[in-house]
Amino acid sequence: MSTWQYILGGLAGLVLGAAVSVCLHRITMRKINKANNTTDVMLVSGIRFVVSAALLFLIFLLRNVLPFSFYATIIGAALGLTATSVVLSMLQMRKTAREEEEKRRSADKPE
Repeated sequence: MSTWQYILGGLAGLVLGAAVSVCLHRITMRKINKANNTTDVMLVSGIRFVVSAALLFLIFLLRNVLPFSFYATIIGAALGLTATSVVLSMLQMRKTAREEEEKRRSADKPE
């Protein structure tokens, strides 16, 4: 197997994992904003886990069909799922902190 097949497999997995992670993040944020209780948030968390595991299992099932290296593809997908989720969570945390700071400043400001 050539080096390019490893690189392309890793990139394909990375892009696929990142795309799934972005979709899951959007669903999670939508549900968190509408959630009335913690059960809804826990349900979404469980769904995230199942979808992520299903993606990795699908890549495993397609290992003999993929024109890329299976190992590079599955590592890229796992990295895409994890890294994208961490980055999106950090961005959301910063956004929330900024919004709370603006609310605090507007509440402290005399009218």
